[in-house]
Amino acid sequence: MSIRPQSIIKGLVLVLVTVSVYVPAMRSGFIWDDDAFLYQNRLIHAADGLQKFWFTTQPPDYFPLTSTTLWFEWRLWGSDHPEGYHAVNVLLHAISTFLLWRILVTLRIPGAWLAALIFGIHPVNVESVAWITQRKNTLSMSLALGACLLYLRDGASRKEEDIQNADRRSLFNISYIFSLVLFLLALLSKTSVAPVPAALLILGWWKDGRITSVHVRRAAPFFVLAGVLALVTIYYQSTRAISDIPIRTDGFLSRFAIAGMAVWFYLFKSLVPLDLRFVYPKWEIDPSLPLVYLPVLILLVLLCVLWIPRNSAIRSIWCALAIYVLMLLPVIGFFDIYFMSYSLVSDHWQYAAIPAVITLVVSCCVVGYSRLDPNARALRGGIATSFTAVVIALCVLSWRQQAIYRDVETLWRLTLDKDPNCWLAHNNLGARYLNRGRHDDALRHLHRTIELKHDHCAAHTNIGIVMMARKQYDEAYRYMSRAVELCPDWPTGLANLASLLIKLKRYDAAKQHLIESMEKDPGRVSAHYDLGVVHYLEEAFAKATFHLEKVITSQPRNAEAIYALGMAYLKSGQSAEGQPYLADALILAEEQGNAELASRIDKDLKRQEQGPEGEKSEVAR
Repeated sequence: MSIRPQSIIKGLVLVLVTVSVYVPAMRSGFIWDDDAFLYQNRLIHAADGLQKFWFTTQPPDYFPLTSTTLWFEWRLWGSDHPEGYHAVNVLLHAISTFLLWRILVTLRIPGAWLAALIFGIHPVNVESVAWITQRKNTLSMSLALGACLLYLRDGASRKEEDIQNADRRSLFNISYIFSLVLFLLALLSKTSVAPVPAALLILGWWKDGRITSVHVRRAAPFFVLAGVLALVTIYYQSTRAISDIPIRTDGFLSRFAIAGMAVWFYLFKSLVPLDLRFVYPKWEIDPSLPLVYLPVLILLVLLCVLWIPRNSAIRSIWCALAIYVLMLLPVIGFFDIYFMSYSLVSDHWQYAAIPAVITLVVSCCVVGYSRLDPNARALRGGIATSFTAVVIALCVLSWRQQAIYRDVETLWRLTLDKDPNCWLAHNNLGARYLNRGRHDDALRHLHRTIELKHDHCAAHTNIGIVMMARKQYDEAYRYMSRAVELCPDWPTGLANLASLLIKLKRYDAAKQHLIESMEKDPGRVSAHYDLGVVHYLEEAFAKATFHLEKVITSQPRNAEAIYALGMAYLKSGQSAEGQPYLADALILAEEQGNAELASRIDKDLKRQEQGPEGEKSEVAR
């Protein structure tokens, strides 16, 4: 099939405009969740990470294809070039924009190019594109749209007699099989695209006026894949990502009411993309009040009313709205998602649904414009100018929206500007200041976190860390032990309390907490280090070397652990084994700019040269 030059130009413009709008995102850094998802993810760094992503239950979610792309990119960009990850996200979004255009052209929907352009530049999509963690969104969307395009083109290429005869070739056509493979890859990127098969059936009904056995047969394998991967995701969410963490305690009626509110919320944001936030305030409703069910009842009544007429225009509106609601179904509250502990709605959750409402609005506008009197030039010119103004406004809004994703501190500061009572932002900003040594600023935000959310374990632990740094050990113990009371199964809280107990020379209690921490998180390297230090301080050097060797196996450039291992060997009388470790630790400490550690190691090496008369040394923590 020959490709018209006009189509090539349109496609290039579509991609170039989309990429140009996202220039700020490609200059951004890492933000929240990018640490656990990417640059602190042990599986991303591990040589056997790919095998674990695909064939084990170690990851919190089963999105192995997304993790595979990041595993390879980590070896390209590392932690020093976040712009590489951002560029790939933007490219995937541009590909989705192009594929959406080709799908709408295949369906012969008016305004196909304009609808795709608005999807590409829509501000609501910024969160999915500018946030590295949402690679799962951009990757799954591009693959799902590719699958839909091949599926629809394969169906459109059938002759009428083939459809009537319902021959089996449709299940073995190369395009069809390739579409099935792409859909499987989309599910392996993120299972939020699981409703796609039902959307394809709706499109079949829209085109043919009925759902035939051929439609069902062609869609059946897609439903099977979606069902299986959806069950896998539910398993992972319940046992890995969420486990015993209480996300929501409300019942079905409350979720039913909130689902209606969520759909209208998303619809409003797609039509009026103003006041977009990274974290929206969490809704609290009383399911005993009849009015809370009004949004969902209006939605259901609207869908029923639009279903009754059989003219093509109304059928098109019903199909668009039905597909929109269908694609939102996994994220409107019937299933628990970890982020719902912070907010029940999020911009990135409607990334796969928003093309339906954009297409509906744009096609209605284009059809209405085409029916205007050709002689009404002033009116037609004014409407064309309005379309242009809308496109420019969306570009500006998307460009500005990307500013909040510049870095993690900017993200939380701007979040608090819009919602001063966002406890998540206070805690994470407090943790950020803690890591940078700004203890006064950290305490201000962490105490505010506890005021807003009394049972926040991490905030209590972080306050304890500040108190420990200030050598206020009684206060530190009060907060850290409270964190363990609130979250007895949280390995980080147990490990941090153990670190404090080591300072207090309560070694038995520290060892107990460290063992519990490793039981909850077997891959926790820092717990091995702390156990090694405890055994060293107790002069149980054989046990110390066992745990410290575990550390350097996982972290061969951990200068502190190598130094501690060398000292453990020296203290046990194995000077020949210990001195090479001290020498290696000194080289690493100097390379890493850790002057304090280098000085300490240098002194210990000199003591060894002095023999047994040298001053006693200690492993500092």
